[in-house]
Amino acid sequence: MVFYLLKNLYVIMENNGMIIFFGTILGVLGESYMRVADATNFGASLNFITYVISKSLYFSVYLAILMTGVRMFVSELTESFQGISNRILLGVMPAVDCAAAYGFGSPNAVLFGFIFGAIGQFIAIAGLLVFKSPILIITGFVPVFFDNATIAIFAEKRGGVKAAMILPFVSGILQVVLGAVAVALFKLQGFGGWHGNKHDDEIKS
Repeated sequence: MVFYLLKNLYVIMENNGMIIFFGTILGVLGESYMRVADATNFGASLNFITYVISKSLYFSVYLAILMTGVRMFVSELTESFQGISNRILLGVMPAVDCAAAYGFGSPNAVLFGFIFGAIGQFIAIAGLLVFKSPILIITGFVPVFFDNATIAIFAEKRGGVKAAMILPFVSGILQVVLGAVAVALFKLQGFGGWHGNKHDDEIKS
């Protein structure tokens, strides 16, 4: 009974968080822009508030599917890999993507990592605009979600909820700032667009 109540509480918190987060972003973009950008899903008869809520709920569902699928994948992969580890390649371990960590932490940590990492990137991008930087870094979904959500999982284990908020926020800022520094340092402005990603910065350096 307690588990059921906690699970429902998480679903409510997650959905409310997504509505606030996506509602803010979509509100800034504006209804007229979204009707053009997402004309297939945003019909003329659909209210903007209903559209925002539906998009937020869709993301929550996708996140739940991702986490459930990752848990199943890791469980099956680990079990099937034991034969190889015991008989062919002794002592080897299966390598899995960072999303495998999502099943071993608080579900809210994934949400906090995504939201606060995105906020950090948005603030850093706004800083580039305010200071009239010749380089504009755009937000990339992979670093915003996968990198920062993974950071939040481990941060929440070590330092609690505050760490799960602060560290992804700092990571989001670094993803944009380091990306801009790397692009400027290696004079890559003329070779297309770049998004905030610390992995790209490591490759460039």
